[in-house]
Amino acid sequence: LDTLSLSSNKLTSLEPDVATLASLRVLRLDFNRLKALPQLHLPALQELWLAGNALTALPHSIGGCAALRYGSGCSGGWDVRSVSRGWLAPCA
Repeated sequence: LDTLSLSSNKLTSLEPDVATLASLRVLRLDFNRLKALPQLHLPALQELWLAGNALTALPHSIGGCAALRYGSGCSGGWDVRSVSRGWLAPCA
């Protein structure tokens, strides 16, 4: 599985098993009701779509998603370069 689209499903949480799909490259969680994410261990992840949720922070493990090149969402957005260096925690 390399792409998982769960957009617009009114999700309030994400099953922890999703966060361990090692070959996942694209994860679309936009336009749900998520307030938090589990720790993500997704080494192949390149795109993470989060717009339209109620997230106030991202898990520190996102910094370990070395292949991440695009991220959307989280109130005012976030800088993928900061995530790849492990700097990001709060969404602002």
